[in-house]
Amino acid sequence: MNNLGLHALRLYGLAYVFTVGFLTAIKIAPLWFFAPGLILMHGGIILFAVSRKTFAKTAINVQSEYQRTYRSLAAFLPILLYRLGSTVLPYDANERFILIATLTVAAFVSGIGVINLFLLNKKCQKHVTH
Repeated sequence: MNNLGLHALRLYGLAYVFTVGFLTAIKIAPLWFFAPGLILMHGGIILFAVSRKTFAKTAINVQSEYQRTYRSLAAFLPILLYRLGSTVLPYDANERFILIATLTVAAFVSGIGVINLFLLNKKCQKHVTH
């Protein structure tokens, strides 16, 4: 694997850990952490963009892995809406439900991340051999 492909792969892995980590944290942390956590989570999204541009320089097609990534991260949205809705609407959020749902989604999304890293690594290695 060339250095640029390895660099893009590392950036992708870091972006995944950063984004999923802060998405998980803003769901289960106290509400005061929401704004800083959201800003930090977007740092991970920026890393995804940088890693995708770096992959583009290698001519490796990564569209399917990135689409799978973005779709999997959307699984956090219903939990976010439920929690934020409780601050505006007249219901109390069930914190136990939020914790269980968040950890379940985080595990699912992390599994997809591991699969994507494996597939991207395979593509990078194949790209070098051709």
